[in-house]
Amino acid sequence: MPDSVNCNLLANEVSLTRQFQAISNRPRQAFHFNSPPGPELNNLFFLSVHDVTYVGRKLLSHSDERGWYQSSCLNPSQLLGQLLSIAYTNNGLAVHFISLEDSQRHDLFHAAIQYPDSEVYFPFPLLDSAGQECTLSQEQWACTPQLAGQLDNDEQHFRDYCAFFLRPMIQPGMVIYDPACSTGTFIGSLAQAFPEAHCIGSDQSATMIEHARNRFPALVFKHMDAGLTQLASLCDVLILRFLNAEVIHRDDAHCLFKHMGNLLKPGATLIVFGHTPVLINVRNSAQALGLRLISSLAARPNHTELFEFYVIKKPDIHKERPPLKHTRYFQISTALFAASTSENTLITRLTLNTQRQHSQQLTDTEQNITHRLLAFNSHLTSHQCLPTCALRVTLLTHANSPDSDNSTRLITWVITWH
Repeated sequence: MPDSVNCNLLANEVSLTRQFQAISNRPRQAFHFNSPPGPELNNLFFLSVHDVTYVGRKLLSHSDERGWYQSSCLNPSQLLGQLLSIAYTNNGLAVHFISLEDSQRHDLFHAAIQYPDSEVYFPFPLLDSAGQECTLSQEQWACTPQLAGQLDNDEQHFRDYCAFFLRPMIQPGMVIYDPACSTGTFIGSLAQAFPEAHCIGSDQSATMIEHARNRFPALVFKHMDAGLTQLASLCDVLILRFLNAEVIHRDDAHCLFKHMGNLLKPGATLIVFGHTPVLINVRNSAQALGLRLISSLAARPNHTELFEFYVIKKPDIHKERPPLKHTRYFQISTALFAASTSENTLITRLTLNTQRQHSQQLTDTEQNITHRLLAFNSHLTSHQCLPTCALRVTLLTHANSPDSDNSTRLITWVITWH
C-alpha cells in the first residue's frame, strides 16, 4: 500500500478510530460493526486465545516520517471484542461482539504471545473491483528508491524480532536463505547480526537483485523464481515472507509453501510472515507436510503488539529427543495439564494444592500430580529432558478475583521448545 493515503480513505479511518474509542468507553456490552463490501473487508481480523475468538479491525498507523500508512503490526486499540456472530447483510458484513476494557485488550495481547496455540487470521482476501484477488504486477514491483524505502520501513519490526528470535539457535556455518529477498535489507540485517552464518537471498525481480547487490556487495544474491529454486534443501533457516496478500494469489501461495516445505532438510526451521496478511492456513498446511508448528504470533520485547510470525520445524527423528510423556504445555489455569486420568478434576485440585501443600491432606493422586510437576520443573533446571535450543520458560501468576473468599493465586507454567 503506498504511503500516500487518499482523503476519502483517511476520513473513513479517522471516523473508525473515533467509533472504536467510543466502544472502548462502554466495556462488557453488545455491539455490532458493519464493514461494507469491498476492499475494507480484508482489514478485519480474528484473534484466537484459549479457544476464544475475538474480532478486530486493522487501522492506519501514523508517524512523522511516513505520514499515514498500513502496518502489519496490530495494537490493542484495534481489538473490538469477543466475537458473537458474523453475517452478510445488504450493508456488508455485520459483526456482533462483546466490547472489552482497555486492560483486557492488553492482557489478551500478552496472553497471545505466551500461549503457542494463539493465532491471528485475516479471513477476507484483498479483492479488486471485479471480485478477484488483488496482486501487484511485476512492473509495480520494479525497484525504485520510494518503493525500497517503503518496503524497508514496513519490515523493520520483522528484522528486529527475527534477529532476536534466531540468536539462541544460530551456529557457525548455518545457512539462512530468503528466496524472495526484495531489497536485500532483511537478509542483510541477518548477515550483520550473525556474521558466522551464510546468508543467501534471491528474487525474481532483476531490479530488486541489482539493488540488493549494490547495497550488500559481500552477500550472495541470485536472480531466480522462488518456485524453481532448490536452495531451500540446503538451508538451516528458510524465510518465507512472500506468501501474503498483494504479492501472490492464494492458490500460488499454497503451491509454493508445499514446494518449499518438501525441500526442507530434517531439523531445519521455516519462518513465515509478510507485510500484508499471510494467505494460507499455515497450521493445516504444515501438518499436511509432516512439519511441526511451534508458534504463530510474535511481538518485539517491551512492545504491546502482535504480528503474524509462524515458526515451523522439520522434525529430525535421528537427533531430536522425544518430548516428555504427558504434555508439551503446563497451563494449570487453562486446564491443559495432561495427567493420566480425570484431567479437569485434577487440574482444579492441583490448583488448590499450590495453596495447601503444607496441610498434609493430599490424596495419593494429588501427591502424584504434584510430584510430576516438581519433577518436570527439576528437568527444566537441568535441561536433561529438553533440547536446549529455543527453550522458553515463562512463569505467570494470576490472582483470583477481588470478591474471592481467599487470596489463592493460580500459578501457570508455559514451556515451549522445539
